[in-house]
Amino acid sequence: MQTVSRTSDQLILANKPWLLGISMIALILIFVGLGLYLMTSGDVFPGIMFALIGGGGGAIAFMVAVRRTQLVLDGASDTVTLRTRSVFGFTEKQYRLSDVDAAFLEAPQNSDSKGMFRPMLALKDGSEPAKVPVLQAYVSGRGPKRATDAINDWLALHTRRGPAQKG
Repeated sequence: MQTVSRTSDQLILANKPWLLGISMIALILIFVGLGLYLMTSGDVFPGIMFALIGGGGGAIAFMVAVRRTQLVLDGASDTVTLRTRSVFGFTEKQYRLSDVDAAFLEAPQNSDSKGMFRPMLALKDGSEPAKVPVLQAYVSGRGPKRATDAINDWLALHTRRGPAQKG
């Protein structure tokens, strides 16, 4: 996730998986192209299977895996808004900013996924659910750590100066 905007009253983080989406589309096109090539070369049934299974499987993976996420922490309205957009539609969840205790990294339970993390929000006692995943998928790289650091740094500054007063 990358920081889109950071002010004393608001922090906006976004995850736009362009590279993943473009890679999956390229994979789909390669499978469909190879399937068409096989069909025009006389191997009709294997070509159809290659295009349908490879291209169709890639399309399903694209629809499931590629989703944009935006996290907005707004001190003025005491809200945390988590927006997700995918091929299937748009979802938005809201929590009270005053219920957010901190952000932390969560690793998958699967031991084969070393180096994969996702940012999570820890909500104070009395809030349901107690842990909120910012991203649905676990990812590698520095993005999850940068996101948790940005959230915790902003929360520390926002908490120290106090929530914004409505006038």
